[in-house]
Amino acid sequence: MTGKGVTGGISREVNRAAKKLSPHFLPAYALFARRNSGTLAAPEASPDGYPELRAGGRTVKRSSPGLAGYGRAGSPPVIGGIPGGRPPGSNSQHNILAAYRDGVTVICELAVQFTDMAWLAATPCTEWRAVDLAGHLRCVADDYHEYLEDASASRLARLLATGLPSASLARKLARQNAAELAALPDAPGPEHIAAFAESARSYGRRLPQSWDLPHHRYRGNVVTVGAMAGAACAEWHLHAWDLAQSLGKDYRPADPELVLAAWRGGLPQLWPEFRARSDGEDPWHYLLGACGRDHGWTQV
Repeated sequence: MTGKGVTGGISREVNRAAKKLSPHFLPAYALFARRNSGTLAAPEASPDGYPELRAGGRTVKRSSPGLAGYGRAGSPPVIGGIPGGRPPGSNSQHNILAAYRDGVTVICELAVQFTDMAWLAATPCTEWRAVDLAGHLRCVADDYHEYLEDASASRLARLLATGLPSASLARKLARQNAAELAALPDAPGPEHIAAFAESARSYGRRLPQSWDLPHHRYRGNVVTVGAMAGAACAEWHLHAWDLAQSLGKDYRPADPELVLAAWRGGLPQLWPEFRARSDGEDPWHYLLGACGRDHGWTQV
């Protein structure tokens, strides 16, 4: 279980002893908020009218699952609906934003459980300690802002427009991640997470007004802003799992089918590159494997 601000059932074994998140979560959350001008304080509501998650408050209302965005006759295929049998619904934007906020919140909840020594522990992300992963989260949240501001002219859009195979794209993006992390000033894990939370929540508030607009193209497919939001949503949940594993705990989203579909919707370059999902296969384990994780990973 998690704190009351996260949709019920979003994780398991996050705190095995108490069967819920650390009892120190709420006081620590408030402490970080005071120290960081509210960057970790859970907001009450966003200007776009979508309620944000609140620690100890009302949970985000859920409605029918799906990603918004449709193609028009004669136009390139638009990646905005959910592949794999989940039809887009009129309120699907709300569901993705709810899952997106859940991912940000659970990262913050996990972060307050790290000690100074725990931030130096290994993670399932090869060669990254927990503090490095926190720095990566900070960088990539800022990258999402940049990609949205520049839209189809962003460096990500220009890279994907080349139509390179996924293995080449992965190597280029890995080099970008490493360079950004190397350029990031040294800071403790909590500082990185505070900056991540502020940036990620700000990005989430920007999404509704441009949800159906094109974000980038890959091999003739137009990926909408909403579909890219789904990819970001999945990234937060994957890195929440990484952090939980680093603490010796486990994590899974409340709706792994939705997170998997959101990931596929925002990353069409990966569709042909990974094996098809088997009948009855756990969607969360499938997504972990598709993203290079071993769901049996343990600290050594």
